[in-house]
Amino acid sequence: MQEEQKDHQKPRGIPWCRVIVLVVPVCLVIVLVVLLAFVLSSTFGSTSRPIKTTSVQEKELPQAEGLSLAIDQAAINSGIRVRARIEDKVPTLPPSMAAVSLFYSFEVQGKPETAARVTVPLREKLQAEDIADAYRYYEGKWQWIGPASVSKDGKSAIADSSVIPANFIVVRPTDSSPRIAARLPRQAKLSPKANGLVDLLHPDGYSVRMDGSVVGEIQKPPDSGKYSLAPVIRGGAQGGASNPLDTILRSDSLRERHAAAILDLVKSKSFDGIDLDYQGIDTLLRDQWTGFVADLATRLHRENRTLALTLPPPTEVRGKLDTGAYDWRELGRHADYIRLTGEKDQTLYAKRMNEALALAAQQVDRRKIYLVLSTYSHERSKNGISEIAMSQALQMLGQIEIAGSSPSASGRTVALVAPRLANERGSTGPFWNEETNTLTFIYPASEGSRVLWLENSFSISHKLQVLNRLRLGGIVLDGLGDDIAEAGLWPLLSTIKTKGFREVVKPNESRFEGSWEAVAGDITDQGSGRATWVVPDTAGPLEVRLIVGDGESRYASRLVINLSDFRASSGPRSAPTRSPGRASPLPVSEPGGPKYPGVGFGMCIDAGNDFPRALRVLRNAKADWAKVQVRWQDVEPQRGRINWEYIDSIVNTAQAHGARLLLSIVTAPNWSRPADADFNFPGPPANPQDYADFVGAIASRHPRKVQAYEIWNEENVNYEWGGPGRLNATQYLELLKAAYQRIKAIDPETVVLSGGLTPTGVNDGYIAYDDVVFMRQMYEAGLKDYSDAVAVHANVVGHNAPDEEPNPDAGGRKGHWSFFFRRFEQIRDIMVEFGDADKQIWFTEFGWPSSADTWPDYAPGEVSEDEQAQWLRRGFEIAREKGYVGPMMIWNLNYASVAEPNDRWGKAAYAILSRTWNTRPAYLALAAMTR
Repeated sequence: MQEEQKDHQKPRGIPWCRVIVLVVPVCLVIVLVVLLAFVLSSTFGSTSRPIKTTSVQEKELPQAEGLSLAIDQAAINSGIRVRARIEDKVPTLPPSMAAVSLFYSFEVQGKPETAARVTVPLREKLQAEDIADAYRYYEGKWQWIGPASVSKDGKSAIADSSVIPANFIVVRPTDSSPRIAARLPRQAKLSPKANGLVDLLHPDGYSVRMDGSVVGEIQKPPDSGKYSLAPVIRGGAQGGASNPLDTILRSDSLRERHAAAILDLVKSKSFDGIDLDYQGIDTLLRDQWTGFVADLATRLHRENRTLALTLPPPTEVRGKLDTGAYDWRELGRHADYIRLTGEKDQTLYAKRMNEALALAAQQVDRRKIYLVLSTYSHERSKNGISEIAMSQALQMLGQIEIAGSSPSASGRTVALVAPRLANERGSTGPFWNEETNTLTFIYPASEGSRVLWLENSFSISHKLQVLNRLRLGGIVLDGLGDDIAEAGLWPLLSTIKTKGFREVVKPNESRFEGSWEAVAGDITDQGSGRATWVVPDTAGPLEVRLIVGDGESRYASRLVINLSDFRASSGPRSAPTRSPGRASPLPVSEPGGPKYPGVGFGMCIDAGNDFPRALRVLRNAKADWAKVQVRWQDVEPQRGRINWEYIDSIVNTAQAHGARLLLSIVTAPNWSRPADADFNFPGPPANPQDYADFVGAIASRHPRKVQAYEIWNEENVNYEWGGPGRLNATQYLELLKAAYQRIKAIDPETVVLSGGLTPTGVNDGYIAYDDVVFMRQMYEAGLKDYSDAVAVHANVVGHNAPDEEPNPDAGGRKGHWSFFFRRFEQIRDIMVEFGDADKQIWFTEFGWPSSADTWPDYAPGEVSEDEQAQWLRRGFEIAREKGYVGPMMIWNLNYASVAEPNDRWGKAAYAILSRTWNTRPAYLALAAMTR
């Protein structure tokens, strides 16, 4: 503590007052009795008995009447002496603070590390509930000591300090306008409306690896100079997975490596700071985590960079709040910002967050505390609470159905109903929930009722009141971007920035009512979510829209019907509308927008074969992508009855293991297939919009959690596209277009891939098309406009090394490009020819089969295990050299254990795990591969 005293100026101008220390035993007993109540309420612990050891007498220092200092008995016995004085000159306070006491200095003879309770008179009378804080001036800046409690009469304030401070002042906050920070999802763009509102920008894009390194990338916003830029590094694990943070914190060398990696990232990219969102740290590593933060903060501060920490809310243990591995008091001393994430259960939010933030304000400088507010709505089901976009929530609310099984006898009148507005089947319709201060609706699901709480400017304005009451530093809006679902937030943020917190208000409940409109024909609103539609006497599809709102923003769902066969295609399709009239066009990202930074490493995984175990094996190999195929026909065997449990499990398990997810959506259910479909072969739906509805439903349910979608698989072979004679690139593009537009309207940051074509060696147009020929046909049909990247397959058959080229004179598998890894270069030539060179090629399957374990019925198994290992690694090296290849998915990780006995499809031959889950040489070689 001598360090605190080294720059303390010698007092002058006002006489010293001597601290009176009671050492006479009899007097000591008397004082202890007088101060018994103080002892019982003290925070110094039951083993010490604090007494008042300083007292300023009016005749010695009139200006300081009421000043006192209390320390514990052990310090008194050590012979400590304290002298106090008033300083005339007060260093300039920050604009957000005003002094309410005099500025005192203390000189200590003895151990200044002694904890103390300081009581000072106030220069202006406050209310007992008013916010006040104690500060000291040290090394040229003001440092927070702790909160100051105002006495009942408002004339004095008391504050506890872990040491006897060199100086002391009590202040009150003067600024009610919090700072606003924005956390951007990957690839998201910040709206120009953020200019002048957002102070701190935190793009999401980096993660932690077990070896202490930091991986990932962000794209700096074009106008990032207007903000303090501090990207997010995420770390942690859920669902029983191993947490890389625990491994790092247990090792001195890994902690050093990790701190150096963070500092190097910040300096090399010229970031203003960094935001660590490290979750799930082992409680036993509390000291190691605190020490790591202290060391990292010191390094960053030397470079004039900032450190923000995003911390989980405390849990309740035996009636008390427990912060677990996160020592808020110590972390708050070192970090520049402490961000506290919110409770997801809205029925508990107010109570828990009020308690958590009040606790934080007792342990951390309130100016550093930021509340993290999600811009996403929350849905509660039996599987827990998940985040969903506002657009998805309103689409669910505005779902349209045809009432009854057919039109009226005239054939032109159609009864329409929005069941969730009509309070049917257990749905409540939207209502303002006084308990949660959110727009809420309850609706039935297969597993029971679900509750949806909509997050908008009304609900957020209620959540902000605790910041106003505690005068905390600011808010972090998580997920803020340029999405239409956030439109209502900008006026709220503008008001906060210019006028402070706005008065909380409820939305106009009349705006919850839906309004109907039809592109053609007459429609009559019957109220309660019902309408009658008289359609024109015309052939072809007709469209009706239902516009619903959350009290501010309004969205449109649509239904398309064809009276000729009375087949309906409905689904969540949203668009913003500025009035209850016509909806605006759907927002769609420019093709080729999202790009993965460099070559990624992934594997194709059978999610039905111990998916959590497979993901652990994948992550142990330092792979970050998992490709999972979702068979639509298995997940939605009946229209509208989607097995969400299976899809939710895939998405949530991948997220819990820190894996990026690529979903390949294939095989239409029978109810959607054409009337002349050959059901011996999987194939596409008759109406592409049915497929778009399905993939759009996934995107709406899991925004930001699925990083890429592959639209179909190997559509250039008959056994994937309906059987012999049905191959059609134009038909496939209709499917791709519908899916692309739907996904990008809901989750614009995800990557949408064309279906990976398989090299066939056949080009008869009946059984198969050559992949290069079919790729050209797709580009002629408009592929460029409806994909972010192009998927290719390179499942090599034949003993052909990755660098080899075919010999036209050899014939067979040695004579055709289809059987060589570098076939993708010819696909690239087609892309360049059609002006699509800015897009990446993604390998959504590639590999070499090895027959080392002898699967005799699989003829192409001509590669040794060692060659398989070496050639897979060489494939990655070639891709890196090209510069236009994105993620590469090994075919496959864990299909061997579920392969047919004769391995008809090569599941075991291509796998890099054995049938018993043992690692093959290829797995070990890939795990050791340089990234």
